[in-house]
Amino acid sequence: MATLASHVALLPPILREKYKDAFWISACNEILEKLSSEKLMRELTYRRGVIVKDSIWVTPPSDCRDVLKIANPFDWSNDIAFELVDGKVMLLDRKWDEETDPDTATTFETFTLTSIKINIDGLAVDDYKDYLMVITSGTMAGETIILSGNDASSGGKTVVHFQHGAPSLLDALKITGADLIQPGYYLALVYKSSYSDLAATTEEVPIDDKFEKRVMRAGLMKYGYERLYDSQGTVVAQWRAAFDKAIQEMRSELLPTPAKIMPSSWAGLGGGSVTTIHGKEAPSA
Repeated sequence: MATLASHVALLPPILREKYKDAFWISACNEILEKLSSEKLMRELTYRRGVIVKDSIWVTPPSDCRDVLKIANPFDWSNDIAFELVDGKVMLLDRKWDEETDPDTATTFETFTLTSIKINIDGLAVDDYKDYLMVITSGTMAGETIILSGNDASSGGKTVVHFQHGAPSLLDALKITGADLIQPGYYLALVYKSSYSDLAATTEEVPIDDKFEKRVMRAGLMKYGYERLYDSQGTVVAQWRAAFDKAIQEMRSELLPTPAKIMPSSWAGLGGGSVTTIHGKEAPSA
């Protein structure tokens, strides 16, 4: 998946330079809504680090639709039994300890999708390997990121690196405080999520990689030219058609056709015509 900004950067200057980020975010969200209404948005699977409260309780991420697995991130062979209770996850196998004195970061800079510089000194390379960074304040409070390691401290600060990238590009508003949780004091939760609207052009567009480039280009060109030419003219019609074609191609590959969903009991009945019986289609010999 690519960021919205990378898609906008490929548009003609007449569109790219005329409209600000807010317009492209709105256009992108309309494209996602269109795909969702057509059942063309894939379910996304994520793995997130989660902390345990009161020994047995885990709060799933806000975008969680279905919890698939909970495990010790360093022992994936053994699932942890759980059940859902009032929107929370209750662990059944054992009680888990909480980190009582985590390292704390309060200033952040040099933001990328895979790393961030924090104000913690005295660290050797990879002292924070496999730690969990929990954002405690800022607009992304509650989000977690598993760390792959860190650089050696320099000038009272260190760069920490993310295992799987941040949910979106962090900035000085999204993160203003964070705790660093040692391995052994958190679990990994695997869950399914549906897409959520984009709030910034730095966020990734959650469309299947196979279709993302053509759908986004056609869709953004359509919305851009509709705005530019007040929904009139040949260019607008051209990009509307291109967008419709891209969606039709997704439909043909992602949605089941009658041939794909024919009951197995019909196999071998021959290639006759289809007859309607009591409102349902059945093959005739």
